[in-house]
Amino acid sequence: MRISTLGYVGKQGVKNIGRNKMFSIASIATMSACIFLFGLFFSIVLNLQHFVKTAEEGVAITVFFDEDATESQIEEIGKELRSRDDVLKVEYVSEDDAWNSFKEEYFGDNPELQMDLRMTIRLQAPAVMRFI
Repeated sequence: MRISTLGYVGKQGVKNIGRNKMFSIASIATMSACIFLFGLFFSIVLNLQHFVKTAEEGVAITVFFDEDATESQIEEIGKELRSRDDVLKVEYVSEDDAWNSFKEEYFGDNPELQMDLRMTIRLQAPAVMRFI
């Protein structure tokens, strides 16, 4: 293809765009809408895939033990959980550690509230095992 032919094609294209303004605007608007919708659906699909992946990785289960559970029973349950292939991490939280974590998170700078609720919550807070 010669350079003069390319020039002729370019000139005729510009002339025809000028002559058919409404059709040109309609085709540009249609192409823009299609590209926008494709981008919108593509971003929704990517976000949904990321959400599902994050949800699969972050599933955590908390096990609460009865007050009369012995240390050997708790350790045996921990061993069973650790032996599973789908369990990434097992973390044992004693009653005292659970209370300290709760106290820090909810009462931070209010020691008066800590003392008022300590007895009520302390009697109801069992040992905990979390696994992911």
